[in-house]
Amino acid sequence: MNKNKIKRVALLAGLYLTANLVTQYFKGQSIDFTSALIGTLIFSVFVTLGILSSKK
Repeated sequence: MNKNKIKRVALLAGLYLTANLVTQYFKGQSIDFTSALIGTLIFSVFVTLGILSSKK
């Protein structure tokens, strides 16, 4: 993977983490950073696999 794809994965993971934490905040749930971080890591793996499996 080149640098642009790594940056794209990092940006998407950051956006996912932010959206997850903001959603938990507005729902009034206790903000559980550990579960949000685990979800972000799993999301990053799926995005990376999608990028690697796409053929251009």
